[in-house]
Amino acid sequence: MATGHKTYNAGIGVDYEGNVVENVSERADALDKSAGVVSSVPFSHATPAAFSAHNANRNDHHGIAADQISNGYMDVVMGAGHPYYNDDNEQQATGDFSYISEESYNQLAAGETDFTFVEDDADFEALTTGETPETVFGLAQVGSTLQQGRSDEAAYNDVVSLSTMTEGALNVLDNNENGFFLMVEGGAIDWAGHANQTQRDIDETVDFAAAVDSVVNWVETNSSWDDTLVIVTADHETGYLSGADYVTDEDGNQIPVEGSTDYVLGDWGPMEPNGVGTPATQDWFSNNHTTMLVPYFAKGAYSEDLLSMATGHDLVRTDYLSNVDMANWLLDTAWVASEDTPEPTPTPTTDPEPTTDPEPTAEPTETAEPTATATTDPTASATSTDAPAAGNQGDSTDADGGSLATTGADAFGPIAIAAAVLLVAGAAFMIIRRRGQGEDG
Repeated sequence: MATGHKTYNAGIGVDYEGNVVENVSERADALDKSAGVVSSVPFSHATPAAFSAHNANRNDHHGIAADQISNGYMDVVMGAGHPYYNDDNEQQATGDFSYISEESYNQLAAGETDFTFVEDDADFEALTTGETPETVFGLAQVGSTLQQGRSDEAAYNDVVSLSTMTEGALNVLDNNENGFFLMVEGGAIDWAGHANQTQRDIDETVDFAAAVDSVVNWVETNSSWDDTLVIVTADHETGYLSGADYVTDEDGNQIPVEGSTDYVLGDWGPMEPNGVGTPATQDWFSNNHTTMLVPYFAKGAYSEDLLSMATGHDLVRTDYLSNVDMANWLLDTAWVASEDTPEPTPTPTTDPEPTTDPEPTAEPTETAEPTATATTDPTASATSTDAPAAGNQGDSTDADGGSLATTGADAFGPIAIAAAVLLVAGAAFMIIRRRGQGEDG
């Protein structure tokens, strides 16, 4: 979703043969736009990493962090993963350098990088208004997540929220009159899904929805839906959250089974309400990622072009995009570089072979990367390199290409489903793209 290329399990910014491939943040920088990533989990975790680094192994957090700090094309990097704070927002005397090396952290803290380093809540808040630095590296004072990883009985951490980080990132990135690209991840939705934590999954989804609201408010206050595209989707489903599993008693009554995994004897029931403040009747049927289709919402500039690529069709979920389509649309159509730019590596026409090695050791292989500026008309219709024949787009949406379902905007009609955990049960993220004022692209 960051490069338009399939890869092996654990690859970051490489194709399935290990070749480095351009990500959309790099293309933004090549076109004199700014780029940023924000996450509620560690900044060097897989999703922000894929949009801001290259590495053969997603678990090489030290290498990914060093890349994010030094590669020169990132303007904003924010997330959890502070070495001197635990998951309860408590300061630690001994550093836990799981997500960033001690050397890289010391460079940031000492001001020895090109980033302005931010870690205090008040400093994050200050980024949301007024003048800002040109580049910011924000490390929230918490361990692995802003909230989800805190102790069972702990109150909410007194730490910066995802929406505040999002607002700060927007205020930094919009210093660039040519526009920007921003990826915001509610990554702890996925972590709660893995742990089958119903209430914390709800909490994380609410937090993500607040971040979406912050983006919508920014667009309508500081830009417009003619100049900005907002996409809300997920990279996969986690936990297979559904209605409670039921078994039928001798009298024919369906009885919900708490935590049941009896898929053969049971039937999935509805998510029945249990009163205010109590989660609906439900069950988790997995503790891992699933192949379920996920929602794909888009609103703003050229959203109709993007959604027209929903050429796959599912009998239950209706039309869907491939998970590489959005990046390829940005790289090959919306953000095409000039004629002297090297041709991008073709997108594989077949899915990569599955690998049993989750920790590859080979270094990524560098390939040429575009550096020229945009020259083509971004309003041209997008095409997909690997999608089947066009299918029915379903009900039409408003003139702006639809509203965002998690905001107070208009009701969102059925448009397209990404082939990639429902926002209530997976690693949801948000992508923002703004074109420059008075120019195409």
